[in-house]
Amino acid sequence: MDAAHWKRIQALFHEVADLARPAQRALLEAECPEDPALMEEVLALLEEDARSDSLLDRDAAYVADQVLEEAIPPALLEQNFGPYRLTQMLGQGGMGVVYLAERDDLGSVAAIKILRDAWLSPDRRERFASEQRALAQLNHPAIARLYDADILPDGTPWFVMEYVEGVPLTTFCDEHASPIPERLHLFRAVCEAVQHAHRHLIVHRDLKPSNILVKPDGSVKLLDFGIAKHLDSLDGPVDRTRTGLRLMTPAYAAPEQISGDPVGICTDIYTLGVVLYELLTGRLPFDLANRTPSEAERVIVEQRPERPSAAAKEKAISRRAWADLDVLCLTAMHIEPQRRYRTVEALIRDIDHYVVGEALEARPDTFGYRLGKYVRRNWRPVVVAAASSLAVVSLVGTALLAFRLRAPRAPPSVAVLYLDNLSRDTSDVYLADGLTEEITARLGKLARLRVKSRNSVRRAQSSVQGDVVTLGHALGVQYLVEGSLQRAKTRVRVSVRLVRALDGFRIWGQEYDEPTTDVLQLEQDVAGAVATAIAGQLLPTEREALAASPTRNLAAYDHYLRGNYYLAQRTPHAAERAIEEYALAARLDSDYVAALFGLADVYGSFLDYGWPYRGLAPESVLALGFASANRALRKDSTSAEAWLARRDLLVDLHPRTLDGVLEADRRAISSDPQSAHAYDEYGIDLAKLGDDSGAVAAWRRGLALDPDQPATLLRMSAIAFWQRRIQDAIRWEDSTLVVDPGFHNAYAGRGMLRLYEGDTAGARADAETALRLHTGDTLLEESLLAMIDAREGDTSAARARLRSLLQRPGLRRPAPIQATFLASAVVAIRQNTEALELLERVPRTAWFAFLLRLPYLDPLRSEVRFQRLVAESRPPRAAAP
Repeated sequence: MDAAHWKRIQALFHEVADLARPAQRALLEAECPEDPALMEEVLALLEEDARSDSLLDRDAAYVADQVLEEAIPPALLEQNFGPYRLTQMLGQGGMGVVYLAERDDLGSVAAIKILRDAWLSPDRRERFASEQRALAQLNHPAIARLYDADILPDGTPWFVMEYVEGVPLTTFCDEHASPIPERLHLFRAVCEAVQHAHRHLIVHRDLKPSNILVKPDGSVKLLDFGIAKHLDSLDGPVDRTRTGLRLMTPAYAAPEQISGDPVGICTDIYTLGVVLYELLTGRLPFDLANRTPSEAERVIVEQRPERPSAAAKEKAISRRAWADLDVLCLTAMHIEPQRRYRTVEALIRDIDHYVVGEALEARPDTFGYRLGKYVRRNWRPVVVAAASSLAVVSLVGTALLAFRLRAPRAPPSVAVLYLDNLSRDTSDVYLADGLTEEITARLGKLARLRVKSRNSVRRAQSSVQGDVVTLGHALGVQYLVEGSLQRAKTRVRVSVRLVRALDGFRIWGQEYDEPTTDVLQLEQDVAGAVATAIAGQLLPTEREALAASPTRNLAAYDHYLRGNYYLAQRTPHAAERAIEEYALAARLDSDYVAALFGLADVYGSFLDYGWPYRGLAPESVLALGFASANRALRKDSTSAEAWLARRDLLVDLHPRTLDGVLEADRRAISSDPQSAHAYDEYGIDLAKLGDDSGAVAAWRRGLALDPDQPATLLRMSAIAFWQRRIQDAIRWEDSTLVVDPGFHNAYAGRGMLRLYEGDTAGARADAETALRLHTGDTLLEESLLAMIDAREGDTSAARARLRSLLQRPGLRRPAPIQATFLASAVVAIRQNTEALELLERVPRTAWFAFLLRLPYLDPLRSEVRFQRLVAESRPPRAAAP
């Protein structure tokens, strides 16, 4: 073959490669009317290229399931692939081969992709190199990683990537009969991976379930960046490219990919919508079977999919829940890119809103929008009718515009990360933590900001590995404050930076080098600078709120910060140190209300955890706590924290009747209507009194103020379980795990729910996960495992596990939750009398009455002894559960 002939073949190949197959032949026939042999050579080349796209561009783990093992060519066995040695062929196509490889030194495996016949097409070489570049930029737990890349002596490129064992996303969900909350949980993880790629200006362009594998441990991996493209910016599209149906899967392609319009992050968002549609309904939004390429293009570009709620076979969730899923899914899949979610982050936020029962940010297409679409399609007859209605339309348009202008915007969100302690003295960590929490508290006073709670930040920083972008994504905020503290003798140096969570861009930064006597002023300066950088010029009232300080005595303030640090450790020794520090702070400043209610809080901790305090009787410790709380309230009767401290002590004083407790709750709420903690405690007390609806309303109000409260979400699940609304209860457990994926109690709770539904495999997986995550007393998890053993018919295993549990010290007078879980396991092996004896050891309290509603105790409800237990524990004014 001479060079001119080969050049002609290449030119024709690139001219028709992106067209649908019928169009390819038609154009070649027109270009080669007198040279059918040339046309056949180009068609053969196209056929080879199509085969390579269908195989090589898939991940090795998926290919391994589809292709029989074949031998490795001897020539390749002699090649060096870094430290890797080829062991077996996983798959091959017209242009490349995928091999499984091992590292003898580490005993690890990987997948190696090799581009065969690299001379054949520059376009293929560029696509191969593009996938390498894309993977090299991405480091995310849900994206298959690139390990190495090089070129063989003959010029053939190859690269090594993570070998992933798993099944496609939809297959996993179907095989496990995953409920919708679990499907959303997996889908959200996929969205996080795509968002990570977008942060690095990479669009995937070929998202589909076969490129999303779920591993045996339930984690997801995003694969195949073979046709990914780089953006110049997050707001900009990729250059206009006629892609047609060849380089993507038609059923998952966005309209702009089909029509050749510019693609960008909106393209991946559309495809995520298709994947979500399939997860929700069990089928694709469009049936392209038996359609020609041109017909398939027309369907994707012109038609709108049926609502998921109408297409789904499973109707287990409520109509209202389906309505939100319709909006969520169809917004992502909107035919017009500008009407989709602007970012994957916005899609994730709406998933989270749905999970916790909040209103979505997206809205369905309005009547006005649908009318506009109709007018554009039928403009001639509409023009005549529109003339007589122009005034009405004008008024309606004006009203709609005014409504949109009045619509409230969510305030910008920020999280203050705990400052790094760079001091030589590690004991200065109390100061770094204290400054972080006080800056957080000051910013939280501004209505124009949504500030993440310190508990949410601490939880994220302890569980999320990665840079500030990863942390910002985990926290779901737009901005992050990070920095460090270093104290040397009489000075403190603080470095603070405000960064944009989307991409880590530094918006503002400042170094402070101040005398330790100016720490309070430093807090105020940092909070003010951060607030101004985010929200703009501050109002006088806002500056006043930031400047407010509970004390001006720096020594008292220092002792107060130390007290907070020790209290957070929740150990008897640390709690005694906290009392000493708070007492010193209150002695140095007699008006220091925060130090006083801090004292009350610590005394309450001794009572709640059953710790001994200097040989004093519990009644004496309680008296000390009340003295501190009452003193704080005499100083400031509007302190919500002081009222909550008093509330905790009242619960200890009147654990069954709850006398005065609700009043303290209400005073705390009226003192600080923005306190999510106050609403949470109020909901707990209403639940103890049997007021389920009141409890749920209080918790919802608290979650609206601070959605990141896993314990509150868990309590919402408990109420649903008590009412036998199992699917709603599972949904709340899933919401808890979205907020805190490492919360062992949420796994245990979901295991209880799955067992109740008969899903013993799912229940055991959750129980074992909870057992692995829990570093403390595992009685609850092991009781659940005993219940699972009994349900599976292994009574001997259940009895053996229970014997071990019942021999533990401290069960002569067990805590209410210990007793109810253990009794449930004893009931599971049909020993009702022993279960009643165990429950009768528990002190009668309102909390115990609440726990006795556990559905697993239903076999005991007809027993007189059980009814007596309920009557003796229930608060006098509580309604019967």
